Amino acid sequence: MNKQSKLLDQLFTAAKTGNVAALKKLAAQGVPLDIRQKETGFSPCLVAAGLGQVEALAFLVENGVNVNEVTARGTSTLMLAAAQGHISMVNWLLNNGADVTLKNESNDTVLSYALQLFEGPERVLNDIVKFLLAHGVELENRETELGFTPLMLASHKGYSSIVKLLVAHGADVNAASARQKNDSKQTGGKNSPGDNTKRGFPIELITVSVPETPLTLAKTPEIRAYLKEHGAKE
Repeated sequence: MNKQSKLLDQLFTAAKTGNVAALKKLAAQGVPLDIRQKETGFSPCLVAAGLGQVEALAFLVENGVNVNEVTARGTSTLMLAAAQGHISMVNWLLNNGADVTLKNESNDTVLSYALQLFEGPERVLNDIVKFLLAHGVELENRETELGFTPLMLASHKGYSSIVKLLVAHGADVNAASARQKNDSKQTGGKNSPGDNTKRGFPIELITVSVPETPLTLAKTPEIRAYLKEHGAKE
């Protein structure tokens, strides 16, 4: 490993561990703070955001790094921080110019991205969603790879508190997914005129496209009941 490669490795390590003193030393040596990994597009800024290293990210941004850097797939600093449940980082980013309107290559906003990938306690994600809503994140984005709105995702994941939060902010309880599921249905039942099983033929099936809604995706009876109480239709 040559000297330049070693310095860059030290830069990423400093961002990962939140070692601001090391970042300052590397910056003084002229190491570019916005360097990126070729394949992933990850930078020290993105690494710090995803690991919740607020002081490290603050130093990088104060020294000219773009707070809205994105990976090769368009994933932003804010998306990484939100999906990992770093409340302090999300709060810092939102108060220092992070753009809640950015979308990745799958057309996910930070809200839909976090709802899909977050794996921690619901109360943590609930607080993050509150921050995002307060900063104007889009409520009804469904032009994603899945075709689901944030409310659909929250309903599907069983996040009852977030379902209530989104509905309280005006999320459409009857929104239909941009993409549809396929349901197979029989054209005739047993012993009906359309039943071919007696002749040795399989029952004919047809495929029907059915849009998903927050209600059809609801993971729990509690969420189903809440959605119906607030106007969701079967």
